[in-house]
Amino acid sequence: MMKKLWIIWVLAFTVFFAKSQTTITSSISHQGNNRSYIMHIPASYDGNTAFPLVINLHGLGDTKENFSNNGLHLVADTGNFIVVTPQAMTDPTYNLTAWNSGASYMGIVLNQNIDDVDFISTLIDSISAQYNIDSDRIYATGFSMGGFMSNRLACELSNRIAAIAPVAGTIGASLTSCNPGRPVPVGHFHGTADQTVGYYNNAYGINVDSLINFWVANNGCQNIFTQTQFPDIKNDGYTVDHFVYDSQCTNGAVVELFRVNNADHVWIYYPVNDIDYASEIWRFLSRFKKSTFTTYTYNHELDKVNIYPNPSNGELFITGISSSATVECYDISGRKIFTQNSQSSNITLKLNKGIYFV
Repeated sequence: MMKKLWIIWVLAFTVFFAKSQTTITSSISHQGNNRSYIMHIPASYDGNTAFPLVINLHGLGDTKENFSNNGLHLVADTGNFIVVTPQAMTDPTYNLTAWNSGASYMGIVLNQNIDDVDFISTLIDSISAQYNIDSDRIYATGFSMGGFMSNRLACELSNRIAAIAPVAGTIGASLTSCNPGRPVPVGHFHGTADQTVGYYNNAYGINVDSLINFWVANNGCQNIFTQTQFPDIKNDGYTVDHFVYDSQCTNGAVVELFRVNNADHVWIYYPVNDIDYASEIWRFLSRFKKSTFTTYTYNHELDKVNIYPNPSNGELFITGISSSATVECYDISGRKIFTQNSQSSNITLKLNKGIYFV
């Protein structure tokens, strides 16, 4: 359930990381096991302001060292949140790192005796005791088995997890029930050509359509959606359809699906692809608080606009702008840094390094 993640982030941004953030490797004791994790703390953290926490869960057989370089650390540096990437235990039978995520194959559940839900809860306690964490803004995301684990956390730890953004992982077959007890915003990312965790035929749990239907029903949304497509600019063989279920959702707990047509079991990122998973994950998660959701109407015209490179290295290109549109550009903290009544479909901006939205 794991494909190689890219190495470009590591190569391109090593110097930037060293100057702008802190990476900590640590561990806690949980139920007799030493459980390790890597935590990325942006330079903007000073302890005075409570920061959101994103739990970043790797796939089957992967490591915290590899998955901690999936791009969320870059977004965190301008988004002002902390990322923790915990390490799953090694299953003694198959010798693979695995979450007890609910995913199963022919009745086989890896690490079935490891209580990873309680481990994540204990990890939240430990980090919150050391850092000023906004308990209303704790989120989970993950790839493959980490996506399954994200869904399990939404099912069984919804008292702590505000929203989830799983990638290529659904609700596992061994979970006989999922009762969150409240609406949970869900943004799901999946490739239609996934040969590992199938989009239509999932050997380890429910398929994507069933997953979306479950969360739409749980959140009290009407089972209707609006659909837009991301600009198809990159020559990667993929197109991205964005489905938003936001009609009458309880407390604004929307459900969104990012369907990547023709994509296999891969993590997708700028500047190679038309969508950057890390940026979109944070754009989704950052809208929600556990205690109070707000009514949010998604502007689908945004899906027609392409912003690149994002994160920006000093120059930002905005294309696909509607004629006579008012363009407003914000940094990831929500500060407006540019506005213009545009008569052109393309704009070039000189900006500081960071993530930007329009």
